[in-house]
Amino acid sequence: MRLTLRTLLAYLDDTLEPHEIKEIGQKVAESDAAQELVARIKQITRRRRLTTPPATGPGAKFDANTVAEYLDNELSSDLVAELEKTCLESDVHLAEVASCHQILTLVLGEPALVPPTARERMYGLVKGREAIPYRKARVAANAAGEADDRDADDPLLPGMPSSRGWLIWALPLAAVLVLAVLAVAVWQGLSESHPPLHVAVNSNDKAPPPPDHVTDPGKAAPVTPVAPVDVATKDKDGTPPVEPPPPKDKGPDKPPEPPPTPGGRAAAPSKERVVAGRYVPGRPSILVQRQADQAGWKRVVPNAAVSTTDDLVSLPGYSSDLDLGADGGAHVLLHGNVPEFSFAFPGTEFLMESAVKLNKPEAGFDVDLTLGRGRIYLSSRRQQGPVTVRLRFAGEVWDLTLREAETEVGVDLLSDYMPDIDYRGGEKPLQLLNLTVLNGKAGLVVESQEYPNLAAPVAVSWNNKGKGTPELRRPPPEELAMWAKTPPQGAVQAEMDSIAQMLEALDKVNRNMTDKKAVETALQESRSDPNSTPTRVLAVYCFGAVDGADKLLDVLCNDQDPAHYLDRNAAIFTLRRWLSRDPDNGKLLYDYKKGEAGPLLGQKYHYQDNEAENILDELHDFPPNIARDPRTFVRLTNQLNSKRLAIRELAYWNLLHLSVGARVKLPDYNAADDADKRAGAADAWRALVTTPDKPGALPPLPMAPGP
Repeated sequence: MRLTLRTLLAYLDDTLEPHEIKEIGQKVAESDAAQELVARIKQITRRRRLTTPPATGPGAKFDANTVAEYLDNELSSDLVAELEKTCLESDVHLAEVASCHQILTLVLGEPALVPPTARERMYGLVKGREAIPYRKARVAANAAGEADDRDADDPLLPGMPSSRGWLIWALPLAAVLVLAVLAVAVWQGLSESHPPLHVAVNSNDKAPPPPDHVTDPGKAAPVTPVAPVDVATKDKDGTPPVEPPPPKDKGPDKPPEPPPTPGGRAAAPSKERVVAGRYVPGRPSILVQRQADQAGWKRVVPNAAVSTTDDLVSLPGYSSDLDLGADGGAHVLLHGNVPEFSFAFPGTEFLMESAVKLNKPEAGFDVDLTLGRGRIYLSSRRQQGPVTVRLRFAGEVWDLTLREAETEVGVDLLSDYMPDIDYRGGEKPLQLLNLTVLNGKAGLVVESQEYPNLAAPVAVSWNNKGKGTPELRRPPPEELAMWAKTPPQGAVQAEMDSIAQMLEALDKVNRNMTDKKAVETALQESRSDPNSTPTRVLAVYCFGAVDGADKLLDVLCNDQDPAHYLDRNAAIFTLRRWLSRDPDNGKLLYDYKKGEAGPLLGQKYHYQDNEAENILDELHDFPPNIARDPRTFVRLTNQLNSKRLAIRELAYWNLLHLSVGARVKLPDYNAADDADKRAGAADAWRALVTTPDKPGALPPLPMAPGP
């Protein structure tokens, strides 16, 4: 018997014959991939908040009929291969098929019991010659051969015992007794666990100390119900600073509902748009806003209100402070970044804009927000009592408690298509989250894990390709240094000049973008600045932050100015960041499967299918085996003479990045130079590539291992 996904599911659900179980079990034991798949199936079928596969639209892979045919072994072999490939690439589809198989196993493993009364009703529904409406269902006989109706169906509940059975009164009575016992136990537990109501009635009262049964931040403690942590956030008059109005059907004498237990199943964020706080600008600061029902972006004016359900983006290089809550105790700083500030900290260049969406918080939480991408700082300025934050990202929900005043937590979320990720197959990019307690003490609840005492400095890491659980560690000093909110000091004059020029560009774009001017219009004006390359480059970064992919393509495909090579370079970098945000973004440029849609094939650019496919491929990293293949370098050097500006520029970009480590001087090249100059530079590159008839310096030799 072959080890396939279907046989593996049958093995897990114990539907195989004994000799087949032994055979498949041996194959699973010998295969690391099969063991990983078994663990993955068990994990995703128990995962909370996992969505269902879309039935329609571009994301639909197969329907319920296809799953049924697959589980019944009636699906054609080619469709079987496609379905199993989809399941292996997508947790959502794998969970759907595995759950269906498990449910069918449970249902089909028990005989179907049809109540006699239901059988009579079914006979009555049929109007053909076979129907006998007056036919009575067979009734069981007792030992004397007489009809025994003690187990007859209730006339109103087919399949349930008649009301004459003793269970009809015994079961409800037992349920009432159990509920009474539970009610007494709960009342006694609440009386013992909660202090009298005088705790934290006044603002001078101290909040209860955090639990101290876990001292090691790397060791998770089991989740235990805790008292609501927002009782110490009262003002001097005893009223909560942020309290939603009571429902209309709830009288003034009824007590409010208790907050949810941290770490419990989180409900989907509310779609109600309400004021959540205000925008406190810094210098420089540009915060843009887009409402859910609008397409365009607007700049938020200083000290203006910010609302839930709106997209809020702090543009690259700008920091924007949000003051949330009536008492000003909770702050969220959106911190944008630019590559020119990232030379000292590799990896932070991917943290461009900072994007969040505020949600209406439930009772027990001061802040509820969804982090889309980038870097934020969560801080408490409440002098007494903790600040509670529900942090949502990438389908995850983490509950965070800032336990004392001046506690600050930094959060980074970035995504990237690594070379081994199949973006063509719709595989999601790698998503990384790093949460670091920078100051003070915090508590964190993730699913069933609770970390009540996280004292600075401590870092919590998560990614969507690993185990799905957070990992705690102590960050080294050099890692903590990257959380600085100001640009680093340049070590050499060139770095210092680059930082100074970008700071000047940030100020220039800030002055040009007024609240009366559309964001796209202001950025296009900065993009047209003939005298400042940093200003044009910054505008390119910002176009990516507001989903201006068409503007980025225009720079890459149409800017023929040789002096604008940095503009085109910035467009490539920003397009790569934009593509990594969502697997569907690439289809907006060009759809591989359909060979249609997207601006690359439109009347503006007139690219052919193979050219559009080439552009999208080279906006992603090559797989390792292709990146080290000399034929890849030959193809890229040939593309340096392409008639298409975008193809030439992308070929040069990839040649530079694939040639890191080469022990020769790489030839200069400008994709906007005239044809003769480009041909000479292409020949110089081609001379470095290894071919069957001669050795060369490219691809570069692997770096020697360290001592």
